[in-house]
Amino acid sequence: MTSLVTSLVARPTVNRRSILPASIVLAIGLFLRLDGFNSSLWIDEFGAFWVAGGDFQTMLDRSWAAYGQTPLYYVLPWILMQVFGESEAALRLPSLVLGGLSLIAVYSCSRAIESPTAGLYAAGLLWLSVPSVEYSVNARPYSLVLFTVAVALAGFASAVRFGTLRSRLVWIVGGAAVAWTHYLHFPIVVGLYVAYAALPALRARYAVRQFALDGVVQVALVSLSTIKVLTLIPRRGALSWLPDFNYLVLLEPIWPLLVGIVIGIAQLARRHEAHVSGGLRTALLICLVFQGAAIAGASLVGINLLTGRYVLSMLIPAVVLVGTTLARTNTESVIAILVVFAVASGAVYQRTKVSRGSFSGIGYQDWRTAVDDLTARMSHERNVPVLFRSGYVEEDFMPLGTPPPGVFAPLRSPGRPPFPTMVVPLNFRWAHPAREEYFAQGIAPKVEQSSHFFVIGTQADTDVGNYMNKVVEWTESRWPAKYAVRRTDYGGVELLEFLAVADGASRARER
Repeated sequence: MTSLVTSLVARPTVNRRSILPASIVLAIGLFLRLDGFNSSLWIDEFGAFWVAGGDFQTMLDRSWAAYGQTPLYYVLPWILMQVFGESEAALRLPSLVLGGLSLIAVYSCSRAIESPTAGLYAAGLLWLSVPSVEYSVNARPYSLVLFTVAVALAGFASAVRFGTLRSRLVWIVGGAAVAWTHYLHFPIVVGLYVAYAALPALRARYAVRQFALDGVVQVALVSLSTIKVLTLIPRRGALSWLPDFNYLVLLEPIWPLLVGIVIGIAQLARRHEAHVSGGLRTALLICLVFQGAAIAGASLVGINLLTGRYVLSMLIPAVVLVGTTLARTNTESVIAILVVFAVASGAVYQRTKVSRGSFSGIGYQDWRTAVDDLTARMSHERNVPVLFRSGYVEEDFMPLGTPPPGVFAPLRSPGRPPFPTMVVPLNFRWAHPAREEYFAQGIAPKVEQSSHFFVIGTQADTDVGNYMNKVVEWTESRWPAKYAVRRTDYGGVELLEFLAVADGASRARER
């Protein structure tokens, strides 16, 4: 019995010649991630900063109330900020660590399916992939999504391969953790249930009774988080915040890997693999399809979730599938897969660096500098009106002018003092049907009381392009020739300073 178990768990070791290329890949991936790591938070990261601020109970309450997500992710930045204090680096560090841990899980999964070589290929592809770099330096739950999905797949693959209790526990907890991290990614776990039912090869060592028991336990754990999710159903119209139904985003996380995926599918079709390895590789394809179909299907019932971060989890089965494909295919195909991946990913990194200032895209919205600049300009004029647009869609969900408190989070970066004055909130969409009335009744009277006012906020508006342009046009049409405007750009954030023309001329003479 002992010899049988030993033969089942024995694995070949990684060739020492792999150490150098693996080290180079790790260094490149780390370089891409550390570029701009301490830069300003962007709008969604400020949401995480707001949730993780305050005491532990406040963090718990805000995570449920603000985002409909469990506190599983938000506990991590909360702990780091308690230990190291408030900073952009402390807030982002959990995602970076989770990105590294995902490599171990992906390696383990690919090794269980195929070999250590497949594990190295898959881990390298994950570490250098654009979505992995982006989200492993974002203070958002998505790096945890990648990690939990990788753990669930690794546990499932190991349970199918060896049937051990430890593997089954990893599968149970990993799959439940996916739902607890972000419920919109649980369909990828459901894909494993479908694969197990459809593929007899997966049941050779993982008995049906064991799988059924494990499924019951996992679903019980998942159900603890469903009460809050059910409360989101009446808000499904509000959740549909994207204007266009762009189904191409389903390929966003995986398109540089498509050549490898196609070759992998061809391998499975050509060999008609009915053994465990072939069954697990087919299961990876089923997971890909399930996650994509779930997000696409939601759009058919009025919930437009067609954005890259809601299909991000597809990256994990994709890199595992391509990693196992690379370990099986010929040299020419290996070169083709890796060259296409490198060229496609490299082009995205280069474009992102040029347009946003860092390889991962973080720091583009320089809220920190914008608010510091605004505070300095107001140092002797605390009563000047400040109009504020965060860029959160929640600015349109409640009556205009009364957004939820988390909307104001960008006005204070980590380690900075509170913003010194009250602001007048704008709204999210310029085309909102109540926007014109709100501007006339809620904003114009405040502006008219002062010859000087500021506007700070994000520019992007899918309906009109630059929201700030519309603010300038509105001001000029309502008070013709009254104001001169000074515009300062901070990436996707803009600061407008409106000064009465006569007052501005007087100040110019003084200078």
